[in-house]
Amino acid sequence: MINGAALLGAINEIAMEKGIAKEVVLIGIKEGFQKAHERFFDTEAKIVVDIDEQAGTLKMFQILEVVEEVEDDWLEISFADAKKLNNAIQIGETIKKEIHFNEEFSRLAVIQVRQILQQKIKGAERANVYDKFANLEHTILPGKVTGMNEQGNSYLLDINGTQASLWKQKVIPGEKFEVNQIIEVYVEEVAKEDKISQVKVSRTAPAFLEKLLEREVPEIRNRLIAIKAISREPGVRAKVAVVSYDDAIDAKGSLIGENSTRIDAVRKALKDERIDVIKWDEDLTKFIMEAMAPVRVISINFIEGTEEIDVVVPNEQLSLAIGKKGVAARLVANLIKKRVNIYSYDDAQKFAIDINWNGNITLAELTSPEFIESTIRRKKPYQPFNNYAHTNTQYQSRNNNFNNNSFRNNDKDFDNFKNNFNLINEDELLALQEEIKEIQAYDELTKQEEAIDESFGLSTPVLELEEIQQNLAAFDDLENKFEDDEIDDEDEEDYDEYYD
Repeated sequence: MINGAALLGAINEIAMEKGIAKEVVLIGIKEGFQKAHERFFDTEAKIVVDIDEQAGTLKMFQILEVVEEVEDDWLEISFADAKKLNNAIQIGETIKKEIHFNEEFSRLAVIQVRQILQQKIKGAERANVYDKFANLEHTILPGKVTGMNEQGNSYLLDINGTQASLWKQKVIPGEKFEVNQIIEVYVEEVAKEDKISQVKVSRTAPAFLEKLLEREVPEIRNRLIAIKAISREPGVRAKVAVVSYDDAIDAKGSLIGENSTRIDAVRKALKDERIDVIKWDEDLTKFIMEAMAPVRVISINFIEGTEEIDVVVPNEQLSLAIGKKGVAARLVANLIKKRVNIYSYDDAQKFAIDINWNGNITLAELTSPEFIESTIRRKKPYQPFNNYAHTNTQYQSRNNNFNNNSFRNNDKDFDNFKNNFNLINEDELLALQEEIKEIQAYDELTKQEEAIDESFGLSTPVLELEEIQQNLAAFDDLENKFEDDEIDDEDEEDYDEYYD
């Protein structure tokens, strides 16, 4: 049988332990008994549960309609039987008939109450979390690392007594945290309903950088300076467009701070992420040129009816405009919220792209020896392959290198090659080494065949051009990779030098 006093004691205990209203627990208990009755007796029966906290009692009643002749005894009661319960009752009225619990029903009721209560408690806890953090949305909060989830793809954080998940994709690449470490996170959203984590946090959001700058720069907090746009490649580079509302205040200088103290404090919080501060301009053409600096812009063409923009840059600065792994191009596109197609001057002419000459460089400047020299003098010679192009003469020159065994007969040559090009992927080098060994074995077999042929007066076999080209392809791939990496590193240096 149900012990009403014990149940009421449990209600108070649950409400206090879980920090939820007692009314929520009471509603859960009533729903649990109703659900139990539906499963144990009849789904259509009308049930009410009365809890008397003063008397410490719990009673359940069946609501029945008074009728002359009963057709459904789960919903109806005869007038004669109803008169026994209430002498003043009339036909057509409803009456409450108490349901007496038996042991089997009590056991089922306890199970149902437990399930309903768990749902109610979780719902109340989620409501408490939402109320607690709703006003903290879009702010930076400290969190204590308590561990990781079972899948290992999320850090678990304790933020003001509430558990939040910092997913790996929301962590700056290369960051690793220890248990009990205190870290700062940006609250992106506080959800009313979420089974995993209601408080959604991030360290990669552009707004995280914005809030860090706001904290370091009082002019932003006082609304003398505004951040108009932010674009981030977390842990690598970011662009921040700012504008000053006070002619006496330099927006860029204020963000950077004396001796770069302000910007360095923000960078330290972002794993030394590079931050380029640029001037905001309402004129999108001017803003694009500002965003692409130090790259000079030949032409900007807004494609009608689309969100695309064609940008033409000098041939010598194409790699700088694209950046390492496309970072520079993505930063600009995300900053202006448009799709940006970047072309070199030669490619623009080749693909018939409109060249408006509305950028910050003229044709005379573009072709001047001073500009050409200033853009190419930083380039390093790409040895040993830079003098080779894909022409028959140069293929033959490379073929000679194979035939005179410059890479085939001496493993030291391969070791020197590997040491000089440490940027090349190890798997590629191993594959190349295996290929060289195959060539060496082929050479030895060829020599034996030549000796046999010579003894019979036969001509020496000639290596087919197709085989030569296949062997050279591996070196072409390595050459291109090395040259691209060299250019990318120099581009980063150019960016750093310009913004420093």
